Amino acid sequence: MRPDEALKILAVFEGKLARLKEERDNLTKAKEALELAEPGIIDVLFYFIVGVLFFDEVLLRCCFGAIGRAHTHTRRFYGLLLGKPGKVSWLVKSPVTIPTIIINA
Repeated sequence: MRPDEALKILAVFEGKLARLKEERDNLTKAKEALELAEPGIIDVLFYFIVGVLFFDEVLLRCCFGAIGRAHTHTRRFYGLLLGKPGKVSWLVKSPVTIPTIIINA
């Protein structure tokens, strides 16, 4: 799976998680309004799990973003090796001179 595809899937997952949290909030408010639950009592376990999932989703998004940048650069380099440069960054286009150090022994 390409990193950009993984990022799209993570965005969909984040949207579903946000909708789930919103539905849970609405359910809690409805229970309080119908006096089926004590006012102010929240489901700690649910919010803990949702918090952990949001945190993990952010970490995965950061990781796949970094992997995506590495993937792009690798594909560009591989294209250069095969003679199909495509988009080449300015660092690759400009000649690099390596200074030589002469050591008198």
